[in-house]
Amino acid sequence: GTESQACEDAGGSYNAEGSSCDDIDTFSSEECDAIPGFTFEPSATCQDLAPLAPFLDCNDNDIFSTGFLLSIIQPICCGGEENYLDFCPDAEKPYEAFCTSEADFNSDAVVFNSCIGTESQACEDAGGSYNAEGSSCDDIDTFSSEECDAIPGFTFEPSATCQDLAPLAPFLDCNDNDIFSTGFLLSIIQPICCGGEENYLDFCPDAEKPYEAFCTSEADFNSDAVVFNSCIGTESQAC
Repeated sequence: GTESQACEDAGGSYNAEGSSCDDIDTFSSEECDAIPGFTFEPSATCQDLAPLAPFLDCNDNDIFSTGFLLSIIQPICCGGEENYLDFCPDAEKPYEAFCTSEADFNSDAVVFNSCIGTESQACEDAGGSYNAEGSSCDDIDTFSSEECDAIPGFTFEPSATCQDLAPLAPFLDCNDNDIFSTGFLLSIIQPICCGGEENYLDFCPDAEKPYEAFCTSEADFNSDAVVFNSCIGTESQAC
């Protein structure tokens, strides 16, 4: 597009050389077309991308890795999975990121969802702050479909599948201890993706096991036993 002011009004920075609106999310037609004077136009076909293949590195581990790019290119270009070239025959397969069985790997299972919408006033009325860049309602709990769908104009949509998350595995730190630790993330990812506990990859073999925090016997550890309860409800007047 050419409307620099519209780009800046949307929170972006205008790149005159590329006629693009940078520093904001414009990766979908909805997000792009919402900026006056900007249109979502084709920039590369399957044929255009073919000469780039020799430059793709099967050993890269950044978020836009070769595996990630192939997950976009091959479904569009190849006419079916049976026609996918085994581009990196020696590279780790997606299932190997978190699991041990390829046959039981639920590649398309949704692991994470996002609460997405465009009604900024509805978000604020619900007590949140609207994030135009991510089309999200921040600073309130929107981690379930019930909580998200209760905000007019917002929907709970899939944001990451098991296959999507595989390239992130090299960046997980087995020594982190924050609330969104690797152990916590694995407790979400592996039950959804691996098809059974017997297929869980021992991702952090040297890390302390949960039972070791308080006990000495893993076999006798009551992992799912309830220790604390909370009194939860929605009837404010009754409270």
